[in-house]
Amino acid sequence: MATTTTDKAIFSMELSKLIPLIVGLMLATNTVSLTIQRLSNLEEKSDYDIKATKRRIDNSRTEIKYETEIKDLRRDLKHCKEKS
Repeated sequence: MATTTTDKAIFSMELSKLIPLIVGLMLATNTVSLTIQRLSNLEEKSDYDIKATKRRIDNSRTEIKYETEIKDLRRDLKHCKEKS
C-alpha cells in the first residue's frame, strides 16, 4: 500500500515542483562527477611529480658520474703529459 501512495504522490506533483527536483539531481550528479574527476587528476599529477623527481635524481647521479669521469680523464691526461 505504501508504494501506491508514493507513486500517486510522485505523479500528482505539479510541474513546478518536479523540474527543480530534476535540476537538483542533475547538479548533484555533476558535482559528484567533477569531484571524482578532480581526485583522479590530483592522483595522476602526484604520480607524475613522483616520477619526475626520480628522473631528476637519476639525471643528477648520471651528471655527477660523468663529471667524476671527466676529472679522472683530465688527471690521467695531465699525468701522461708529465711523463712525456
